[in-house]
Amino acid sequence: MTGLSIRWKLTLWYGVVLTGVLVVFSTAVYYLNSRQSLAKIDYELDEELQELRLEIELAKDSADLQTQLQRRFTEHAMFEFLVSRPDGSPLFYSRHLDPRHLPQPDQHGLSAETSVYRMVELQGREYRVATRLARGPRSQLIVQSITSMIPYRRSLADLLLLLLTVGPLGVATALGGGYWLARQALDPVDRMTAAAELITIEQLDRRLEVANPNDELGRLARTLNRMIGRLHASVEELRRFTADAAHELRTPLAVLRTEVEVALRAPRSSEVYHQVVQVTLQEVTRLARLTDQLLLLSRQDGGLQRAPDDDVQLDALLCDVIDQIRPRAEQQQIAIDGQLDGEWVVRGDDIRLSQVLFNLLDNGIKYNRQGGRILIRGQIEGNRGRIVIEDTGQGIPAADIPHVFQRFYRVDQSRNRERGGIGLGLAICRSVVEAHGGTISLVSTPEAGTQVTVELPLVPGGNGERPGDLESLH
Repeated sequence: MTGLSIRWKLTLWYGVVLTGVLVVFSTAVYYLNSRQSLAKIDYELDEELQELRLEIELAKDSADLQTQLQRRFTEHAMFEFLVSRPDGSPLFYSRHLDPRHLPQPDQHGLSAETSVYRMVELQGREYRVATRLARGPRSQLIVQSITSMIPYRRSLADLLLLLLTVGPLGVATALGGGYWLARQALDPVDRMTAAAELITIEQLDRRLEVANPNDELGRLARTLNRMIGRLHASVEELRRFTADAAHELRTPLAVLRTEVEVALRAPRSSEVYHQVVQVTLQEVTRLARLTDQLLLLSRQDGGLQRAPDDDVQLDALLCDVIDQIRPRAEQQQIAIDGQLDGEWVVRGDDIRLSQVLFNLLDNGIKYNRQGGRILIRGQIEGNRGRIVIEDTGQGIPAADIPHVFQRFYRVDQSRNRERGGIGLGLAICRSVVEAHGGTISLVSTPEAGTQVTVELPLVPGGNGERPGDLESLH
């Protein structure tokens, strides 16, 4: 059935189940009808025996018995009767009955209270016989009522023919109705399939029709629409990332080309060539930094970055980063101080984590005011550690905060370019932190400062309680 469509699979399974139900139902009907019909025949035979037994018991003598039996039981439309002596010889029998062909009853177990029933065959025909005892004028007599089973067999044959006719017709009708119902139920799937076939990379703004959002297919359509929406957002982000990357690469390349072309137009002095080489080195350095950052983000997106698996002493790593960046802070007359709660150990990549801390502190210096301050606070809460880096800089407008972790996003394009930023620092920070199972968030108030919070999972049992004063470690 693997090659069949869902419509046909549903129809065939429906047909198989219905056929099974009809077979069980028809068998039960046939069996119950046969039992009830046979019970009715036995009841009627017993009623006739009761009348015959009553006449025998009311007879005064043998002559009176013969007279009454001849008058009442010689002719009967549906039943034949036989009265036998205890030795089996017939005393009375109906006109159409030949007692010679009737098997002798087994007198063992016979009584006057209940009848004994059996099937016999007379001259090639099947009969039902009821037998019991009756008290005659002189002795016990054996009384029997007999009826043909032909009407019974005909009734069962008619019922069987009806079941064999109606059953297949019912199954065929059910198959047709089942296929129609399956088709009606799966038509929305066909429409969704046709609509999905029309959605290309250039038409990701299209969505599937949701006829009934409350049923299973409606929930499927809404799920697919959400998936298409996420794909659309990812493609748009990739396009924007590609365009921004191309733009960022084009600027230093244009500067390099211009400087080289100007230098080659005519002979220059060594000082001019030296200046051209300096500008070239600056732009090459910028290109190298941009390339490294793009490569890091691409490896993180593609899952090619090795999984963090080393124990990193985060408090010591933070002190090393502060040592590296402190000269730049002193040039801007910016103070860096703070405190960590104990010794922190995280599972990760020390190089990437130091890059995160360096980027955050570097931003705190770039966008701080002269004579400002950077405060670092760290707390351990359960199995997670939180580092808060707060500066007293120019802050970020509220409209820009949701976008600051996007790639190539710059709050102030001209001021960022002057400071050498290309809008990838915070994007790299988020990528690295999330790769370590942590989170990063940012709040800011314009002209008051910015606060960045990084949370990372700690290694169980690897964190001490000794407070570490960052200022005292330098």
